[in-house]
Amino acid sequence: MLLGMGSRVLVRFLGRLYVGMLCALLAVIASLIGAGVVFRYGFNDPLLYAAELATLLFVWLVFLGIPFAAYQGAHMNADLMEPFLRDRGRKWSRVLSLLLSALLVGYLCFVSWDLTQRAVMELPTLGMSVAWVYAAAPVGLGLYLGYLVLALLGFVHRDDRPGSTDLPVDPATGAFQTPRGD
Repeated sequence: MLLGMGSRVLVRFLGRLYVGMLCALLAVIASLIGAGVVFRYGFNDPLLYAAELATLLFVWLVFLGIPFAAYQGAHMNADLMEPFLRDRGRKWSRVLSLLLSALLVGYLCFVSWDLTQRAVMELPTLGMSVAWVYAAAPVGLGLYLGYLVLALLGFVHRDDRPGSTDLPVDPATGAFQTPRGD
């Protein structure tokens, strides 16, 4: 393990702060949608900006959720060959997967940043540049790229993920085994 105990505490704290931010963002989106419904149908006075702002925040939530989903191991993974590989082959398979993912995400980050720079339209009710919507892609993908680089350098391990001490891991697949309520 490359992280010391103090670094692990800091990483866990930052992770919890990040999750708290994502939860707060989701709460704001739900509140905006709820307020929009109440004002439209309860007071017959629609909040014109509510749906547009909720959409903008949802785009940010999706892209900021990508690195967290990767950290949780929640991304879909095609592991057709992994059951046939030994431990060393699994390790190299994971490294190759992380490397190819980092290359693709880096390219997408570059392209999305270029698209953000070219955005000239404005959001009609908010009056702000649509670049604020587009900017979610390079920010979220940049954070995901950072996660991939840390994983490649060995700073992120399967046993570092939240909940990994609570749930047993299947040694063959590395997947968490959920407890059954029998």
